Amino acid sequence: MYDKAKRMVLKYKIASILIVAFIAIFVVPILINAAFRIPAPFAWMALDWDVRVALSFYGVLLGSVIGVVGVFLSIRYAQSNYREDVRNRVLPFFAIELIAYKTKKTNIFQSPDNTSSLEKSDDVNTSCYIESNKREFCFTIKEDGVSWRHEFTPDQWEIIEHRGRISREETPGITFNSIAKHVYIPIKCINVGMGAAVNLRIGLNRVGEHDCITKIITLVPPQDVVVRIFCEDFSASCLQGHELTFMYNDIHGTTYKQTIPIQILKDDTKDMTGYKIHFLSTQINEMN
Repeated sequence: MYDKAKRMVLKYKIASILIVAFIAIFVVPILINAAFRIPAPFAWMALDWDVRVALSFYGVLLGSVIGVVGVFLSIRYAQSNYREDVRNRVLPFFAIELIAYKTKKTNIFQSPDNTSSLEKSDDVNTSCYIESNKREFCFTIKEDGVSWRHEFTPDQWEIIEHRGRISREETPGITFNSIAKHVYIPIKCINVGMGAAVNLRIGLNRVGEHDCITKIITLVPPQDVVVRIFCEDFSASCLQGHELTFMYNDIHGTTYKQTIPIQILKDDTKDMTGYKIHFLSTQINEMN
């Protein structure tokens, strides 16, 4: 709506300029010539000029006005280009790439280790005070919406690491083996722009719904942030289109937004799951 109104104003502005120019160049000289042919009703209104002098004076005046307007527009255009150049020098921009990964080749009839590899660390921190500055965000798509945290749950990591092959000991001595259908999308988001992305918020949402937004971080080129998306719920709502959104500011406070469409896929006829990502995104200046 705003863009349409802006185009209409620009259209009428150009039409107004053309009309004024036509009147100033053609209509006014004709009126001046016609006015000199009419006798002055009073003696004090009689001019010593003839029509040629009046038209010459008007021509010089019109040329001066056009020159001043031209200089003004040139300065304004140069200032606009300078501001655009300054903005581009500090402009952040995000590009994404899929992270290649390998998972364990676990036989479904063998009992896999139920402990996630992320938990197999000998370095056990027993301190009650822990600081974290991770640039990793894990989104989980469910029927009731999208949620995020810095780490997936151990059960989710087990599904990811074992390609969906999970083993559960329901009763002592009896192990239940199954395959969990799921989609896992690890994405590296890189700031390939010229400036820092200040107050970066990353969101994932179904199309038309509110964003599930992460905490605020700042990325300077060429830093990156890892986004992991997990889905094992293939209800109708989860198979709708989703949008991965980046919202951030440059150092001048201008707000930008990039949106990347993501589609979760499931083919019941072939018993397959997958996803589709549109890698090209458009950067929108939220101030416009």
